[in-house]
Amino acid sequence: MDLAYICEWEKWPKSTHCPSGPLACTWSCRNLIAFTTDLRSDDQDLTRMIHILDTEHPWDVHSIRSEHSEAITCLEWDQSGSRLLSADADGQIKCWSMADHLANSWESPVGSVVEGDPIVALSWLHNGVKLALHVEKSGASSFGEKFSRVKFSPSLTLFGGKPMEGWIAVTVSGLVTVSLLKPSGQVLTSTESLCRLRGRVALADIAFTGGGNIVVATADGSSASPVQLYKVCVSVVNEKCRIDTELLPSLFMRCTTDLSRRDRLPAITHLKFLARDMSEQVLLCASSQTSSVVECWSLRKEGLPVNNIFQQLSPAVGDKQPTILKWRILSATNDLDRVSAVALPKLPISLTNTDLKVASDTQFYPGLGLALAFHDGSVHIVHRLSLQTMAIFYSSAAPRPIDEPALKRPRTTGPAVHFKAMQLSWTSLALVGIDNHGRGSPLRPGHSFLRDGTSLGMLRELMVVIRIWGLLKPSCLPVYTATSDTQDSMSLLFRLLTKLWICCRDEGPTSEPDEALVDECCLLPSQLLIPSLDWLPVSDGLVSRLQPKQPLRLHFGKAPALPGSSTGLQLDGLIRAPGQPKMDHLRRLHLGAYPTEACKACTRCGCVTMLKSPNKTTAVKQWEQRWIKNCLCGGLWWRMPLSYP
Repeated sequence: MDLAYICEWEKWPKSTHCPSGPLACTWSCRNLIAFTTDLRSDDQDLTRMIHILDTEHPWDVHSIRSEHSEAITCLEWDQSGSRLLSADADGQIKCWSMADHLANSWESPVGSVVEGDPIVALSWLHNGVKLALHVEKSGASSFGEKFSRVKFSPSLTLFGGKPMEGWIAVTVSGLVTVSLLKPSGQVLTSTESLCRLRGRVALADIAFTGGGNIVVATADGSSASPVQLYKVCVSVVNEKCRIDTELLPSLFMRCTTDLSRRDRLPAITHLKFLARDMSEQVLLCASSQTSSVVECWSLRKEGLPVNNIFQQLSPAVGDKQPTILKWRILSATNDLDRVSAVALPKLPISLTNTDLKVASDTQFYPGLGLALAFHDGSVHIVHRLSLQTMAIFYSSAAPRPIDEPALKRPRTTGPAVHFKAMQLSWTSLALVGIDNHGRGSPLRPGHSFLRDGTSLGMLRELMVVIRIWGLLKPSCLPVYTATSDTQDSMSLLFRLLTKLWICCRDEGPTSEPDEALVDECCLLPSQLLIPSLDWLPVSDGLVSRLQPKQPLRLHFGKAPALPGSSTGLQLDGLIRAPGQPKMDHLRRLHLGAYPTEACKACTRCGCVTMLKSPNKTTAVKQWEQRWIKNCLCGGLWWRMPLSYP
């Protein structure tokens, strides 16, 4: 994992920035990142901001004045990635949704409130859709091989079995509040105490069971107190929301059983389920001012021994041994530096017998790791189950060896910049962190297409399929404009592609292309004429331009000059000169050099289309409705300024 880029505010006066305030961050399944900052005005009033950006264009951030009166404590995307929940320290919860399906246009039509009671945990109700990641097939090219559908029940269903939408939150006073969104738009809200004896809840997290129940884990912040767990059942009775709670087995952190260590680690600072769909595994972190200890616990069913006397009185008891739920520790770390943030995978993993051995080894798969950020600015990637450190990263340096002495690490003067919030992507292949200056720093693996043997092999297979189709129906073959009538252009391209594939295929050793192959590729433009491609969308995203070991430094609100975006590195047909006529790529219409109609663009491929349809025929309008939410490539729409370049 390499540092891809750092995006920061270009000019941010110190008088308006509040680095001491809490930060929240969340990453949607559609690659939208939302995070919070607080801005102080001249009269010392604080404005609670929510910033939304796409990972392809992090500089193009959309900022929302949330109108929260207190600090925002929680942010949570729904499973579709189109709605966002925000909650604050005054008990107010807002539900944000896209206006006109645009990723930079948001509105908050509904919400709920538990007045004066800060929200410490927030989650959408489960919709019954659960995917499991197969770690042994994480390198497969097919999505169906990597993930599988797991049987799971939604938290609440409507008539006919359709999942009912809504959210659940936990307050600092020990209340659980549930809000349900009815199809009519009405919001049903109910609040109940987690237990009869209410106490302070400093930390909480929410998970779901396969049977449709909800599990809430809470802690009062003291390592001397137990971590309490509760089962929450939600139902609708007589058009009213009903909440039933039940106490589950609790646990004490192992590091606090020793009195000397309890005094040295007085506070529980992080409490997280390993995944929203895994209510039987929890991650705990106890900290002091300088150090932390992380523990992973699992809830298991264990047999309850029965005295021989009772077995003789009731022989049926001996046939089926009674069981009891108990928390067992899976792994624990030694003393670490003070942890500032934790990022966990969003998808549960599917482990076979072979993978159980992997869990205790040093081999690492995406989805099996979690990230720990520390106050010295470092990020540790540790194993999900064994908590073994796999790699150490710094926000402005290359990965460092695990066994590097602490004395050799660079020391900075003054307080170190560290991550206060982190999130892993839904595939666990990328990590974003928000530091105490409000900057975003995604980490993701870099790649080069010419070194990607899998993609090159897929292109070769596609060319073979196209050739076979051409034998059955010649109109399926592409048309090439060649300088020679006797040249077989498709065979020429296939031969060059095969030579490149041989250099980097997975089955054999990789090698650099020889000079003869490079010369053949250089002669290709003189053998084939490339027509003007001005009708194709041009994406200015940065994923395809990332360079390994060369992180980009970006600024919010300012489009950068990315590597590889200069004129000399682009195809002639893809260059856009200023004042060149623009295209509506969805409708194949010319918009002119300076369009006057409001347009939207795809955040992934750069496809541009008008917001309002000029067509009046029913058939065309129905076709356009297919792309009202997403582009043809599946990307999100982003409203463009009226006079875009």
